[in-house]
Amino acid sequence: MNKLAVIADTHGNSWALTTVLDDIRQRGIADADIVNLGDSADADMDPGGTLAQLMDHDIASIAGNYETYVEGQLTPDQITWLSGLPKTLDLGPVFCCHGTPASDTSELIEKITPGRVEIADVEEIRQRLGGVENDVVVCAHKHVPRSVWLPNGQLVMNPGSVGLPAYWNDEPVLHTVEAGSPHARYAILTRSASGWNVDHIAVTYRWDLAAAAARKSGREDRACFIETGRAQIPDGLLAK
Repeated sequence: MNKLAVIADTHGNSWALTTVLDDIRQRGIADADIVNLGDSADADMDPGGTLAQLMDHDIASIAGNYETYVEGQLTPDQITWLSGLPKTLDLGPVFCCHGTPASDTSELIEKITPGRVEIADVEEIRQRLGGVENDVVVCAHKHVPRSVWLPNGQLVMNPGSVGLPAYWNDEPVLHTVEAGSPHARYAILTRSASGWNVDHIAVTYRWDLAAAAARKSGREDRACFIETGRAQIPDGLLAK
């Protein structure tokens, strides 16, 4: 393996996924050299259209911590595919997980403090890896593109989110996650003589259509996240 496109956190945004997959192919990368790190389905968007693309192109995928749908949104085959996804994938030089190798609800390279997300200390990251020694570890979950180099030579990389560039959360403490723009994000890993290079890529797409779908589901907050790449914590929560 010398080149790998990494996508993650589509969250049912089939419009963003279509553009990202097209962009990957235009760069000469085959479907067999794409890996998806989960959080693909989302009941508030277009989970069926998203899974159809992943399945039709046989994209290697793992499960995320947030795979949601309601009755009628997915076909029986899509439900079977989604429920059968593994938690991790070992691709030889590259290890794939959603959160950490042991947990899809934990952050690998971030530290969450009140109001903000920072890069975790090297020792914290090493402990969270739990003995995984692959040259590269790719993770998702926090939606922001990051590449972190460890002193032992390992590269840990988050490709960012294909379909949800911002959000707020109150676990473990109230904080926002913001990519800063509406672009759909993914990354390309390329092996060179000196190691692995990372290209973090941001592409434009019809985010107005994705935002309209969120509004149709009653998610004005989600629509704003998609349109701006910014997240605002509701005033009522800030006052607590």
